[in-house]
Amino acid sequence: MKTLLYILIIVMGVLVILLIPIEVPPSEGNRTHEIRQSNLTPAYPEYPKLEDCERTEKRDFCLSDVAEINSDLAPCDMIGDPDIKIFCKARVLLNESMCGAIKEEGLRGACLESIGMKKEWLGIE
Repeated sequence: MKTLLYILIIVMGVLVILLIPIEVPPSEGNRTHEIRQSNLTPAYPEYPKLEDCERTEKRDFCLSDVAEINSDLAPCDMIGDPDIKIFCKARVLLNESMCGAIKEEGLRGACLESIGMKKEWLGIE
């Protein structure tokens, strides 16, 4: 009977461990994924407008998206983070060489990827 009680306790412990959600913090390598997913929150629409950017925690990325959507560099100048400002201007100008000035590796990769996709869509080499 005592053995059965121990087995039951162990099984319950394993079930509790398996049912507890574990949140893994994003690593530097996942920053690109974080950028793409950021526009899925209710306060950040798929095609944001300037006024939407003040209602989101991802303000600088929102401004960058607004700039790219409208082909307008003005929102880039409103960005506080220097790497995101370069990211913004590079995307609007489709200038891959500007991405090299971005210090954060994940964002630099996202910059190159974004410009590459847009050039492909536009048929630009």
